[in-house]
Amino acid sequence: MKHDVDPAAHGRGLSCKTTVLCEKQEAWHVVVSLCKPMESAEILQSLHAAGFELQTFDRFPSAIGVSKGNCIALLEPNANGLRIIGRPGWRMGEALGVLTSKGERKVFQSKDQIVEATPERLKELEEFEAKLLKFLTLGLI
Repeated sequence: MKHDVDPAAHGRGLSCKTTVLCEKQEAWHVVVSLCKPMESAEILQSLHAAGFELQTFDRFPSAIGVSKGNCIALLEPNANGLRIIGRPGWRMGEALGVLTSKGERKVFQSKDQIVEATPERLKELEEFEAKLLKFLTLGLI
C-alpha cells in the first residue's frame, strides 16, 4: 500500500512530499521524504497569511517590501528562496529608516527624517526581524 502525505513541515518553510510504503504481512515500512526550500512565491504567501504586508517600491524594482506594524524589510530572491537586503528598519512614510546613532542616542534615519529609537521601537524591530528570519530560514536549517 502506498500513501502520499504532505507533512505539517510545509508551514515551517519546507515544501515536502513524503511517500510511505507499508507491507501488511511483513514487519517493514519505508518512509521517504523529499524536502526542498520553499519557492519565493510560497514564502511570500506564508508571510502574507501570517499578517505581514507586501509592497513594491519604484526605487527597488527587484525587491519586495515586507512590513508588519512599523517595521519593514526589503527582500530579494536568491537560490534558497528569499533573503533580506541589508537590515530591517523603521517605516518612515514610503521610506525605510535605518538604525543609526546621533551622538549618544540611537535613532532611525531616512535622509533628513529622524525618529527616536526608543526601547519599545527597538523591541518591535527585534521581534519583527526574528519572525521574518524564521520564515526565511526554517526550511534551510
